Amino acid sequence: MKNLLKQKLASGQTTYGLLVTLGSTELTEVLCTVGLDWLWIDLEHSALSLESGQTLMQVMQFSEVTPVVRIQWNDAAIVKRVLDIGAHAVVFPMVSTAEEAEAAVYASKYPPEGMRGVGGARAQRLGLDGEQYRATANDETMVIVQCETVEAVENIEAIVAVPGVDILFLGPYDLSMSMGIGGEFEHPDFLAVVDKVLAACAAAQMPAGILALGADDVARRQQQGFRFIAMGVDTTIYSQAVEEFVRRGLAHGSRRTDKD
Repeated sequence: MKNLLKQKLASGQTTYGLLVTLGSTELTEVLCTVGLDWLWIDLEHSALSLESGQTLMQVMQFSEVTPVVRIQWNDAAIVKRVLDIGAHAVVFPMVSTAEEAEAAVYASKYPPEGMRGVGGARAQRLGLDGEQYRATANDETMVIVQCETVEAVENIEAIVAVPGVDILFLGPYDLSMSMGIGGEFEHPDFLAVVDKVLAACAAAQMPAGILALGADDVARRQQQGFRFIAMGVDTTIYSQAVEEFVRRGLAHGSRRTDKD
């Protein structure tokens, strides 16, 4: 198993991806050709299932785009299934303490580092490459924990110090909601929290991630020091593109009426 995302981050690169919430294999195939480093298959806030997530990863298999999967909760039973179907990185939502981060790592690693059970699913080429996969999986599989609560910010130094956590991802929407300033991303308190999270990650030499709030926000986040940047959500990008296409079309044409 080789994790290209982990290699890129280790070399100091900033990486870019997109949240995938639609089960379209054709759209996923297109997304694998536009220069992204990773695709985040979202099992938390979408109708995607393990089966559809696996299908999308099969589409990604021969590209250089790393499959990242966000699970519904910090649950070892979910973690092992997601890894067995081929995820190279698992995103754990709502990690607010070092103990929760430790549980995420423990669920993601084979013994003696963790409690992951041995299976013969797609990641192991249905059992044909089980021994080779297990020899590299603990080193190559990535653990991404999300900072989405005030409690997580209070415990940020302890969370990023947990061995085995690879990326700390700041979730702006849930974090701002937890702070009582939902969606106010320029609020002084929110900006201070962003600075605190970035400082903790820098001190721990851990890549920090965030969801960019539109195309213009991507460069800003990179300049701030984020190196795992989600450029948006597939549905939002598609709808905005279609809306702009329709708007421009209507601006250059006219609607026909029954009188025409």
